[in-house]
Amino acid sequence: MGPAALVATVHPALATLPADNVVVDVGGAQGDISFALAAAFPHLRFVVQDLPGVIARAKEKPAATEAKGRVEFQVHDFFTPQPITPGARVYYLRHVLHNWGDQHAVQILRQLRPGLRPGARVLIHDHVLERYPAQEPMWKRRLTSAMDLNMLQLLNARERDEEQWRGLFREADERFRWVGVRRAEGSALAVVEVVWDENPDDS
Repeated sequence: MGPAALVATVHPALATLPADNVVVDVGGAQGDISFALAAAFPHLRFVVQDLPGVIARAKEKPAATEAKGRVEFQVHDFFTPQPITPGARVYYLRHVLHNWGDQHAVQILRQLRPGLRPGARVLIHDHVLERYPAQEPMWKRRLTSAMDLNMLQLLNARERDEEQWRGLFREADERFRWVGVRRAEGSALAVVEVVWDENPDDS
């Protein structure tokens, strides 16, 4: 995915955030995505989380000039409770959950809860399988099946369609309120968006 498609896909969720709000890039590796987003959204700050060895290597890389001082790195294992980050309004997971089966994916989502405040958003930037009708070309239907099968064989994981993503959040916690799925034209990935709602029965 090129920078333009990346920015277009997350733009509605990030563009309207107040200045100095923080986006936590969970499992963000060496921060390449956060640096790209920081360049596109200069009013925001970013915290990239990953395991110690990954963060150590990331800190050795020269920071992009336009994002200098607005991208920080933090050691964190996403299977442990999310630390409280002042100003964090968005938790962003790109190509994370598709590497894990449902049981582990639910665990990762539940570990976000200690860091969430009412109104915080969780963005899952990943494949959302489209279920093509029978009249669609066979290559499209085969591509969907092949992606899912590859994840199962390689990682005992899976790709998910919209309803399966919904089910994952329902199982993780009823306070994850579904917003929807957004696709940018030309992008292979979509953004699944939920909001943390402390009083789901009142909405």
